[in-house]
Amino acid sequence: MRTSTEAQKQYSNLKQRAKGKLSELKRPKTGGGPKPPSPSPVEQCILDNLEGRPSLEGIVGGIDTAGPYHEDQPSCSVQEKNSSNQVKVGKPSSTKRPRIQDLEMKNLQLENEKLQEEVSKIKMEKDLLKVKKTYYDIKLQMLINEHPEVVSQLLNGNEV
Repeated sequence: MRTSTEAQKQYSNLKQRAKGKLSELKRPKTGGGPKPPSPSPVEQCILDNLEGRPSLEGIVGGIDTAGPYHEDQPSCSVQEKNSSNQVKVGKPSSTKRPRIQDLEMKNLQLENEKLQEEVSKIKMEKDLLKVKKTYYDIKLQMLINEHPEVVSQLLNGNEV
């Protein structure tokens, strides 16, 4: 029997081999040499499942941007008369993404609310069990009062 890590490793290897065969089939043909091997049915099944998925995983919906661009030499030797060396810094907008600490606090608050609801539910179930116990105690007492001979036979170990 395989462990989950062994199964994951084997699936990863199968996936890698299937992708390798697919890339060989997609390479431009030069006319020489044998035809590359076709994927096996298992590899074809894996490729069918992977179809449409990105080959690199990252942030879903993320935007790939280039790094910062630094020019070593100025493109123009003439300076504008109205230029200044000060950079204006705007106020931070109020629509910034929530900070991680804020999200963690919100998560803790939600967990506390859930726990309080569970405690309340357990207290209600406990109260219901107390009421049921009282009901059955009264019912037992009524049976004892109505049929004392049956109860005494049961207590003595005799069958009714």
